Amino acid sequence: MSYKYIITKLNNHRMGFLLSDNHVEEIRVYTEQSLVGNVYRGVVSNVVENINAAFVDIKKGESCYLALEDYPGADKLKPGNLVTVQVTKDAIKSKQPSVSGCVSLTGGSVVVSVSEVIGVSNKIEDKAKRESLKEAFEEALSLFEVGRKTKDIRFGGIVRTQAAEVDREAFIEETVKMLCKLDDILYRAEYATAYSCIEKTKPQYVRDVEEYAVKNAPLSVITDISGIADECRTYDTLIPVEYDDDSITLASLYNLNKTLERTLSKRVYLKSGAYLVIEPTEALTTVDVNSGKAIKGKVTEEVIFSINCEAARELMRQLRLRNLSGVVIVDFINMKEHAHEVELLHLLTELSLHDSVPVHVVDMTKLGLVEMTRKKIHPPLHEILNS
Repeated sequence: MSYKYIITKLNNHRMGFLLSDNHVEEIRVYTEQSLVGNVYRGVVSNVVENINAAFVDIKKGESCYLALEDYPGADKLKPGNLVTVQVTKDAIKSKQPSVSGCVSLTGGSVVVSVSEVIGVSNKIEDKAKRESLKEAFEEALSLFEVGRKTKDIRFGGIVRTQAAEVDREAFIEETVKMLCKLDDILYRAEYATAYSCIEKTKPQYVRDVEEYAVKNAPLSVITDISGIADECRTYDTLIPVEYDDDSITLASLYNLNKTLERTLSKRVYLKSGAYLVIEPTEALTTVDVNSGKAIKGKVTEEVIFSINCEAARELMRQLRLRNLSGVVIVDFINMKEHAHEVELLHLLTELSLHDSVPVHVVDMTKLGLVEMTRKKIHPPLHEILNS
């Protein structure tokens, strides 16, 4: 299987398209003003006990939401306190940006953070491998302690799925390197003045290139935007091929305009003739599975089950493509056999493991509606492009 990541400009937006065998799997939109990942020395402007939250100014007049459970300090926060925070979500519509006191850094096989916990990705199912990777993380922590700069800060993190394929020594080396970098950021923050930006994260497209290069090897990156290759070179990541064919645009070569148009459409047609109707709302996303032209002649349970399985596969792809999140309610075609309902839920759960964003398949209600949730990390595609 071959993977390509195309970075180009469509509809006045800088966008990225991940292709698997020339079939688009994910779409990213890059906004210049994204603050996610930046670390600031902020000032607490207000503490609201009844919602268990504080508001932290990272710049004068720019207030961010901080859930107190995301602040690891033992002391109670008060207005005027200086705190080190990391932006976790950009502002969305009327909502302020969100920040966390649990500063973290993401590497190829590990996430290091201000935390007492060492976790291992649930996608690594082998118990012996999980235990071995956790021990490797602990060994890295011991090596890091020798030269650390900060005091009284506990470090931990999460072993990522990709670590299962990495040599133990390479994993330990990367973990020590990431811990030292996080330690340096927090050390500099202790002596920084209010509103200082301690660490500015890499551009999102650089981080995506790094992420996809690990998860979707071998990966080729192609762009027709000037400066992208130079910036990737600056961060010592996979350098894109610069596309310069005047006879056809990069977007046209891969039919990206049509792909984007279909992705923003409410209807998604399946090969069988069935189709999905996807309706995002403020509170949740509803998905209706319609048989369309898929059923001809006698309707059998096996045919309906087959259509539902096809719809499930396309549904999970569409959630990634459109970056839909929150509560998702799916109305599949009614099935008579309980075993088929169980098998469909199992299929959805299996498919959810291929999503880089956490997805939880809850259950099927008595009315036959499947309830799911998908973690909200970035705004959905339709919101960004229609704003």
